[in-house]
Amino acid sequence: MPPQRNHIDDGFVREGSSGFPLTVTMDCLVCQHDDLQKQDLVYLNGETGSGEIIFKIVPSLKVAAQNDGRGYIVFGVSSGGIEFDHIPIAVTVGQPVAVSSYSGQVRSKFSVPRQTERL
Repeated sequence: MPPQRNHIDDGFVREGSSGFPLTVTMDCLVCQHDDLQKQDLVYLNGETGSGEIIFKIVPSLKVAAQNDGRGYIVFGVSSGGIEFDHIPIAVTVGQPVAVSSYSGQVRSKFSVPRQTERL
């Protein structure tokens, strides 16, 4: 039986309220720096503009090589100390490749393998 998850009920965020504050954390287990990153946003009931957060992801071949180039980026969503979701994303890190759509800039190959089930 899958673990029961907390969830944000749309009725919990009342109409006319300023929204529901959330904290999103990212722990990149294949990145150059293993610092836990944290961003705050406000969930707005049923609206598309709930906010945007951006995390810096710098994969490291050296770190990823410890597990055959594979690892996880793990996101957590919480509010007031209550975790609503924990999302591990399996990734593979490879040698940098030139990508023509980025005007010849060399970018790290960072792919997300297809997952058939949620971890």
